[in-house]
Amino acid sequence: MELIPEDNSPNSPNSPEKNYIIDDKSIEDKSFRFERALDKECHIYGWGRGLRKATQLYKENIILENDLKKKENEIRLHKQKIEHLRMLLETKTPKIRNSSLLDEISTPDILTPK
Repeated sequence: MELIPEDNSPNSPNSPEKNYIIDDKSIEDKSFRFERALDKECHIYGWGRGLRKATQLYKENIILENDLKKKENEIRLHKQKIEHLRMLLETKTPKIRNSSLLDEISTPDILTPK
């Protein structure tokens, strides 16, 4: 029995709008439906099955929290890298070379990071 219903609401991650913001009413509605489904499963199949399902969901939540922390760290590192590259780009000044034939202005080579 699947306790979490699949829906295609506007706040669903599968929706084309990619709107991940969820309001309090949606959270309450979803948690109420989950609670009712878990209660029904516990009454039909016994508390052991309900506890196993709750434990499984708790483990999945821990894994998702860990994934979120990894992604937040990746974002932080990317932001630092962008800021570093921006600083390098802004500190580069054009070089002016005077030659008898032609006045040249050249920009320094900008190296791409490895």
